[in-house]
Amino acid sequence: MGICIGYSGNIDDVSRIDALIEFARDYASAFHWKTLLTDETSCGLLLRRTSKKKGEKGGVLLFEERVRGIYLQPPNTESVALLFNTKGKLTHYSEVPIQMLSGPGLDPTATYFVESGNWVKVTGEVESHKRIVKLLDVLKSKFIGNLKVSDDTGYWKHRNNSKLLMAHGQMSIMVRMLGNPGFAKRLLEASGEKIEGELIPLDPKLPLKPPKPRKRAAHRVN
Repeated sequence: MGICIGYSGNIDDVSRIDALIEFARDYASAFHWKTLLTDETSCGLLLRRTSKKKGEKGGVLLFEERVRGIYLQPPNTESVALLFNTKGKLTHYSEVPIQMLSGPGLDPTATYFVESGNWVKVTGEVESHKRIVKLLDVLKSKFIGNLKVSDDTGYWKHRNNSKLLMAHGQMSIMVRMLGNPGFAKRLLEASGEKIEGELIPLDPKLPLKPPKPRKRAAHRVN
């Protein structure tokens, strides 16, 4: 649960990955964000879901991929990963714990990966939210022409500061309500609701609705 910004795309020119990394590092430095450069090759088995839109069949593929780029760390948010594979695609691979897998074809000695989306949780951090969107703006204009961005608050499209503040405020109240039954009860009673009995606290990390298919989940290996 929270406010997230997602992004995807391919760099216009693979030879400019280093230039993009340098720009991102300078941008982060201007706001005193920490950064981490990475250049790694992952090897193992890639779990791929069936995608009718992309014309891809699900299954398990032998996998070896070099990914390089930079992580940016705004204050009190998750890190912004700008990682590219050899074809210039914004890419993020996550290792799947063996405990999440099942099926007769499972190899307990292998390392399994999924290609997860690029997104960053920014709940409650309005200034970091705005600066991440500005960063993505420049990346789209200078390096990644086909960059696509999804913003839970809609700020990427409307750029309305009042709406952004309201969205973060509403989410902060919801998080507090989930973790603090007393606060939730007082708030509901103040709005005219009659509450009988005690409210049960919920883990604010739990989603309010079932995850979409693209979210990370348990995988079955055939």
